Amino acid sequence: MSLKRPRSSSSASSIYVSSSIEDRKSTFLAHYSPSPTADVRAIQNQTVLKTASHRVAAWRIPSTQQTLDSRNRIYKTGYDDDGENNAGRKLLRVLEETDVVGAVVVARWYGGILLGPVRFTHIERCAQDVISTWKHKQRCAESENPKQKAQKIVDDKKEKNRLTHELIERDGNIVVLRELLRDTLAKKLNSPGSRKTQTPTKIPDYNKLGLEALIRLNKAKDATITWLLKEIEEAESSLQIG
Repeated sequence: MSLKRPRSSSSASSIYVSSSIEDRKSTFLAHYSPSPTADVRAIQNQTVLKTASHRVAAWRIPSTQQTLDSRNRIYKTGYDDDGENNAGRKLLRVLEETDVVGAVVVARWYGGILLGPVRFTHIERCAQDVISTWKHKQRCAESENPKQKAQKIVDDKKEKNRLTHELIERDGNIVVLRELLRDTLAKKLNSPGSRKTQTPTKIPDYNKLGLEALIRLNKAKDATITWLLKEIEEAESSLQIG
């Protein structure tokens, strides 16, 4: 699997493009429009995406409905699996967790090899990557405006808190997945395996890290989880064949 550098954005300046992910001849690429009036069909029908096997989409658009509490916005949401069952719902969850509006489309060019559940991880990663790219550009633009510096500080703190909780959760997931991989490999080798509990590694104090460092760490741990899932899947497949 390889992760390529981001491509230039499409001809429409309001659409951002993620890095591409390649895994066993399949390629994944996300396009995101942060516009509150984003047209998901127009994104799916871009020339560059027309050859894709699937163009999974999700959208989260502000509603004109009013609520008693002005802080609670109402959104029109939806998704399109486009042949990848349950993938659209996962994309919508990414939009909700990152608290952004607009529409995101993740295209997949199928390479002839079934990837299993890891394909959903790739789809989510592409969406997270393109949204992070947009947010970074927004922060850079806002930092140049003195009137928006105060809001930037608030937004950065909110993003740091979100990433800190996510990193702690991923640390736990990595421990569980490593133990599962070890047990699966032990079965493959007809070995009873070790049931000793691993000595927990010291968890870094994420609160002391800057936002950019947290973003890099989050991507690194995401890649680790993807690799572990792939190794577990391959080990389980070899057990079934055997």
